Amino acid sequence: MEDEKKQKEEEKQQRKALKENKKASKERLERRWKEVCATHKAAVVEWAAECERLRGMGMAVKDLPRKPKRPLKASLEEKDEEDESKSESDEE
Repeated sequence: MEDEKKQKEEEKQQRKALKENKKASKERLERRWKEVCATHKAAVVEWAAECERLRGMGMAVKDLPRKPKRPLKASLEEKDEEDESKSESDEE
């Protein structure tokens, strides 16, 4: 009886710790995503200004530079997972 209660309590603590780690990781990812979106938005504004300048000089639309691409959120998740695995291996 006592062993079962201890085991259940330990499992509960492990689930709680896992949930907290997952929440912290998700918050970190959201902050990083907002940074990436802000950086991309600034790059698009610069691109638009450059295109306006080039069009004013008479450059054809087909010759204008391409719009900057925004990275996918999935690529940020992969980087975040790689960083976590590296930090875990460093601790060992």
